[in-house]
Amino acid sequence: MRTIGKLMPVLLLAASLLAALISGCGSREEWVDTDQEYALRLSLSTNRIYVGGVLEAELEILHPEDVRPVFSDPGDGEELIVRDRSWDSRELPDGRHISSVRYRISSFQLGEHRIFKGKLKLMRAEQQIAELDFGENLVSVESLLKAGGNEMRDIAACRPFPARFPRWLPVLLLIAVLAALAGALVARLLRRRVSTAELAPPPPADEVALRELRVLREKNWIEEGRAEPFYVELSRIVRKYIEGRFGLRAPELTTEEFIRAAAESEQLSLDHRQLTGEFLRQSDMVKFARYRPAAEPMEEAYQSAERLVHETSRPAENAEGGGAE
Repeated sequence: MRTIGKLMPVLLLAASLLAALISGCGSREEWVDTDQEYALRLSLSTNRIYVGGVLEAELEILHPEDVRPVFSDPGDGEELIVRDRSWDSRELPDGRHISSVRYRISSFQLGEHRIFKGKLKLMRAEQQIAELDFGENLVSVESLLKAGGNEMRDIAACRPFPARFPRWLPVLLLIAVLAALAGALVARLLRRRVSTAELAPPPPADEVALRELRVLREKNWIEEGRAEPFYVELSRIVRKYIEGRFGLRAPELTTEEFIRAAAESEQLSLDHRQLTGEFLRQSDMVKFARYRPAAEPMEEAYQSAERLVHETSRPAENAEGGGAE
């Protein structure tokens, strides 16, 4: 009897964990068990955080295999800050897919903010076939002062100025004047030094891109089959190069949306637009369709990015001082 009494708390704890696991699995399968062709679910760890706090959001999209979801990251870079994100995709027995995107979000602006703006678009090839509403997805950012209950103290009463003139005040003023003169002299010397020094121009966008491509190649992600981080880094390098080379700026677009817009821009030739579009298609399949390519398609994507940089790089000035094309 004593042994059973000692084991009773352990048995109760194990039963509670098993019940929680069963209930969690059941809620997930209940959402999947639907006849709808498309579905969207947004789960938040909390809808109230303090300034600088972090909440976790999980976005799940139910869609057919040949359909690609398109949406923007939470917030607009000012109200909400995305600290981390991860992608996942799994296939159901009936052939449909569930694409999951998990975010860790923070904010430093008080008030209520909408996490996802607009609607989620479902694309088949280049044609939009449906739109899904994110629903109520507000998060309230509150002040820590209000949460702690600390009230601001009233202004203290004015104190009378001492009647006698302090002896240390002239010494303090003399030190302040000498410090100001010394600072002005140092600033003048530094300004003269900077004005006479020859400032090196920033490196061209193609040199930066080729250097980053070599660093990416040395990580051996192609040989190890790590497709997702490889395509994320490769997309970043391509976006940075196109921004620096052609002067295209679109901070409100995600990397995939930016490269898609660049692929339709008239500043690129038809061959280069097709090259950019093919690269973007492979990147989307890896991120949202759980496509895991072999080393050969990853190598082709790397070569396509390197070829895009080489063929669109700005030509150097000729020896007689002629301007670039």
